[in-house]
Amino acid sequence: NDDCSNNNCTTSNSNSYKDRPNKKKKLAKGGDCGLTREQFVQAGEKLALLLCQSGRSKKAKKGLSSMGFTCRLAKLVLDYPYPIEGEQQRNDDCGGAIQVMVDGTRHIADESKTARKILPPCQIIDGFLSTLELKRLRSVFESPTASYWTEHNYAVEPPSPYFSYVIPLSGIINNNQHLSGIKESKDKISSDDRRSNHNYGFLGELLRKIILCPLLNQKFPKLSDAAFVEMWAHNRPHASGHQMHFDSDDEGRGGVRNPIISTILYVSAGKSGFANVDTKNVNVVERSTGGPSLVTNQKLSDTRLATRGWLAHPKPHRLVAFDGRYLHGVVPGKGVQEGRRVTLMFAFWQDIRIRNEKVPGSARPFPTNETSLDSADGTVVNWAKRLIESLEKDVNGENQYKSC
Repeated sequence: NDDCSNNNCTTSNSNSYKDRPNKKKKLAKGGDCGLTREQFVQAGEKLALLLCQSGRSKKAKKGLSSMGFTCRLAKLVLDYPYPIEGEQQRNDDCGGAIQVMVDGTRHIADESKTARKILPPCQIIDGFLSTLELKRLRSVFESPTASYWTEHNYAVEPPSPYFSYVIPLSGIINNNQHLSGIKESKDKISSDDRRSNHNYGFLGELLRKIILCPLLNQKFPKLSDAAFVEMWAHNRPHASGHQMHFDSDDEGRGGVRNPIISTILYVSAGKSGFANVDTKNVNVVERSTGGPSLVTNQKLSDTRLATRGWLAHPKPHRLVAFDGRYLHGVVPGKGVQEGRRVTLMFAFWQDIRIRNEKVPGSARPFPTNETSLDSADGTVVNWAKRLIESLEKDVNGENQYKSC
């Protein structure tokens, strides 16, 4: 019974005919639905997304056009297919990723000869994190009330300002371990900020595993040039995606400068995990919290929109790495699902400007007792302390760091 057009919302109800005024009332500026123009558009966008994610994308077309949209992501991106058992096992070029092409076809990147003619800009490694590594990351990032989030006033809607931390690799990787990176920058920033002998404990071991991983070095040869790592994270509900964007130093202020590669570690994917279920004799992997990550084949310098994309669903222990030059984002989760989509990101840079400021923001020095971003009493802030504490050893005295 609702008829909303041009932000003028009226309703009709046959049972209330007698109560209708003889004359039409003049509609308020925002329409008699009681919404402001901004609220009306937001509601329209959410309705259009719901339609697109439930097999009714044609019904969303008129509404999207009225709001000024000229294009949208493909049907098989927004109404993404759920992963199937067996698509998660391969660790080669985006093995297990669902590739979606502009013509609307769908196939698995490591199963199709046609797909492999075009090298994917991404790599998936399942089981990358050990159980203890994942447990440590969850202790820092999983709870939305953890200190990492509260100390930065993190929020989803409206989104809080971007904040990240930079870790120099000079104290983590030495030149005898195949890296040629760790080079002095031409930027005249104090050597104390740019080079560090701190090994960063657990966090340093995790970064070592990524940067020394043979699979990643084979896929991204320039990874050996990395001298700095930028770290940030997100903790979002199921339906919250992330806009399509290019990773850039300081969010592109002063010009876009891309990292060598960016990586995603899936810390939490909701309560259900990825247990296998049998749906109509097909082994569909149980739905996880949050939509899939989407990596496209579009660079900033391209003159046309992306024609291909690769979807990687959230899965604990999983790592996704991709060439930092490519457009990417997160598809909003469809349907209803409990839990949070928690991810930890690392971008590997040959050079990045470290901004030594007192307030959270882009590319701050990672807070150790050697930096100026410690708490007021001079101790390392709680979340940072948990990241640089070494992992406990098991009963056999063996270290619980798992190699790539």
